[in-house]
Amino acid sequence: MVQKLFIRLTLLICCLAGMLEAESFAFQSSQLSIVGPSGAQKVVLSDPDARQQLLVSLSSEAIGTPRDITREVEYLTQPAGIVAVDQSGYVVPVSDGTAMITVRFLGAEDASIPVVVSSFQSQRPISFPNDVVPQLTRGGCNSGACHGTPSGKKNFRLSLLGFEPKSDYEYLTRELRGRRIVPAAPEMSLLLRKACGDVSHGGGIRIKKNGADYKLIKRWIQEGLPYGPSNDPIVERIEIQPSERVVQQNSSQQLVVTAFFSDGTTRDVTRVAEYKANQPDHCEVGHQGLVKISSRTGTTSVMIRFQEQVGAFMATGFIAATIAGYAEDTPPLIIGAVMLFVAFEAFFIGLMALSAEFLLSTLAWWSIMAGNMFATMSMGYYLWVKHPKLRQAHWRPTQWIRPPEGGIRNALPGAGPSTC
Repeated sequence: MVQKLFIRLTLLICCLAGMLEAESFAFQSSQLSIVGPSGAQKVVLSDPDARQQLLVSLSSEAIGTPRDITREVEYLTQPAGIVAVDQSGYVVPVSDGTAMITVRFLGAEDASIPVVVSSFQSQRPISFPNDVVPQLTRGGCNSGACHGTPSGKKNFRLSLLGFEPKSDYEYLTRELRGRRIVPAAPEMSLLLRKACGDVSHGGGIRIKKNGADYKLIKRWIQEGLPYGPSNDPIVERIEIQPSERVVQQNSSQQLVVTAFFSDGTTRDVTRVAEYKANQPDHCEVGHQGLVKISSRTGTTSVMIRFQEQVGAFMATGFIAATIAGYAEDTPPLIIGAVMLFVAFEAFFIGLMALSAEFLLSTLAWWSIMAGNMFATMSMGYYLWVKHPKLRQAHWRPTQWIRPPEGGIRNALPGAGPSTC
């Protein structure tokens, strides 16, 4: 009895030591990366309303592909009082100066990115097309189901998705101005009171009271409803980072959206852009640009729009990435697997036809195939659960999951560059 107990304790200690050693190796080989707009290694905030969403990724031999940990790390700023960073990696300026943002994650070496804040005391003039209209679009106010219809809703209309900002400006500032907008008391304007829920609104609450979008529209009213500077730049393109990534089930991925303007400037519009998941059952995305992947496998995408510019993010699950990699590297392997499955099905149905003809006359062929496939999946699940060593040996990303060269999109059959 004592001998058996000693053997069990020894085996348990060896297993724990092996697990700790593997975990230590994974941490030692982990590497953090932190980037700002368009992959830049520096953040520049040139006015008090400027913002920047950071993107922090963890790479290691144990993980195989980069993993988003933007909301899992600890943010430190040195010196204090220049910028503030919340737990989601959103950077807000506090005063003029230069600082260093450092991120820490257990078992990985710290990563840092410099940030420069300038012109904190002088606000950038509000542009109706570049600042106000995107807020209305993100809130869904100018959608086809709301005020974006040709006839509008409740005597209030907007151009569909803000494509005609000059017309929108006329609708807001000229039609029923004394009732919809109150320059002397902006917070009493129906435009704000209905949007934040202070007054009954058929479309529900669209903006958070005293939130960033609420304050921007209120400031626009306070400053006399300006349309914008005569040399107001236009958006030429937007860039999504990352544009594609291999993700795990039930994980999340932070996106960073950068707008490029005609005057050469860039602006972070991550929390102003509009997001739409093309397959809601595979993923969902919020106003902060956080994509939450469901338990489904396969490939999914998110459409991102800011004004007239459109971009896309593509997420590929581990299983889909593996199939793509195998199909690219060893096409005969996939063909052989399909032929083996067809041969097995043909053999099974033939055996049933010879030995149990009465079953075939009672059951449809598709029901027999479905039962056979269910039995196969059940056996696979049993092996997966009851044999952890087998699972570990065949489910290690570093061994058999390798994103193909040229990106995941190029490896998928029939796929090409995004046309979004």
